[in-house]
Amino acid sequence: MIVTVFCDASFDNTGRAGYGVWAKCDIGTQQWSKKFKVELANSSEAEFAAAANAVYLAVREFRIKDTDVIVLQTDCLEVVTAIRKGILPLSIIKSKAITSILSYNVAIRARHVKGHRPSDNPRSFVNNLTDRAANIARKS
Repeated sequence: MIVTVFCDASFDNTGRAGYGVWAKCDIGTQQWSKKFKVELANSSEAEFAAAANAVYLAVREFRIKDTDVIVLQTDCLEVVTAIRKGILPLSIIKSKAITSILSYNVAIRARHVKGHRPSDNPRSFVNNLTDRAANIARKS
């Protein structure tokens, strides 16, 4: 089974952040959004934490097996690069997020989606959806 997962984060200068996730596979489609319980240092940390939460939620909700594939799509190139190369960033939060993502016994393909674009194609539409959900969650 292939599970397509989009995620995005929203961060403000007070350290508050939220994330939005949209996932789809043969079983169905799910959406999640939530405010992070801890303050994060910057938007980059928020993006890494959003990706880790997105993979966790997809694995849990869709009961993903080792024969399945997660296609994780994010507008954060740093997350995509870290997953593709298996590189642990220097930040403790980012490093924990990548370790968590790569710990699941499942193939993960990271794809970059251009953020903050008109919703003129399905990928941009879903990315904008997760962006709005993350922003609302951050403010809650």
